[in-house]
Amino acid sequence: MAALSGGRLKVLMTVDSVGGVWRYAVDLCMAVKARGVEPIIAGLGPRPHALQEREAFQAGIKLVWLDAELDWVATGPPALEQAARLLDRVIDDFQPDVLHLNSPALAHLVSGSVPCVAALHSCLASWWAAVRGTALPFEWEWNRQHVGRGLHAASLMVVPTKAFAGTVNAIYGPLPHLGVIRNGSRTVNAAALNTVKEPRVMAAGRWWDEAKNLATLKAAAREIAWPVEIAGPLEGPNGARADAGPLRSLGTLGSQACTARMEEAALFVSPALYEPFGLSVLEAAGRGAALALADLPTFRELWDGAALFFPPRDCDLLARSVNRLIDDRPLRAELAAKAFERASIYGLDVQAQAMVQAWSKASGKRSLAA
Repeated sequence: MAALSGGRLKVLMTVDSVGGVWRYAVDLCMAVKARGVEPIIAGLGPRPHALQEREAFQAGIKLVWLDAELDWVATGPPALEQAARLLDRVIDDFQPDVLHLNSPALAHLVSGSVPCVAALHSCLASWWAAVRGTALPFEWEWNRQHVGRGLHAASLMVVPTKAFAGTVNAIYGPLPHLGVIRNGSRTVNAAALNTVKEPRVMAAGRWWDEAKNLATLKAAAREIAWPVEIAGPLEGPNGARADAGPLRSLGTLGSQACTARMEEAALFVSPALYEPFGLSVLEAAGRGAALALADLPTFRELWDGAALFFPPRDCDLLARSVNRLIDDRPLRAELAAKAFERASIYGLDVQAQAMVQAWSKASGKRSLAA
């Protein structure tokens, strides 16, 4: 465990309640509290639902919410500037040693001289290239420019995979202060690997997002031998809506309910077109599910040798991959064990230690190994 010299490190972290950044932030804040860190979360975008607020309260994490838009749905630069001004007030009140901005576009807009670590989990420009296959349209170019300025203004920058680091450098680089800190999960459960699994396939994500590729999963489901269920919202903050079709929709589940459902499912599938990390895949692997994943550079980096892969836009090969795992029980057990072993490497403690070191480096507070 790493501790800090010179008193507790105060970290102000931005978050949103829409996708995986919430899970990332809350788990990370809980892990670093034992390492001499005093975290506070400042939220942007739609307010968290009751389960999320309760989770932060029970974890002892101070949570404030700003009346500001997320950068990827913002109407233009004035909305980002408004978010930065609101964040400035929280900075004045909390007096942090370091900012951790999960919205890097704000890094060059906040006033003052607080050191900043920018964490980029995704961005509109890379999403557009992966999902639409084209450059970002002119009307969104302001977003790319602000994200780039924020990344260059940050003291340090982190991304969750080497594959995404290459993408980010190609769009915004060169970024000499860019590092890779893989996400971690607290849901690894050794007992789950040996529990009796139910004959069903599970997937999780924000399904209104085209990048999650719900259309291909729906088309494949008709040929998959087991029932396919999805956890996550079908409506997004940008007005997007999706239809579950033949899939069983579980809706938005709390963290514990979702991972419990994963623990019961024999298989987990992700057909994503774009995924800089894929936290739900890590959570499912840590609960003993065998994995069938879209053949993306990120997933290959993290799960090669521990999953079956299929071309993400090919519903026939998706169904064939899942059915192969359904029909071949020894292969399913082998890949579930390998995925679980891999998930154990991507632990929350490893992530927390690396992040504390990054914050300490940015702030000038020395981290001690204990």
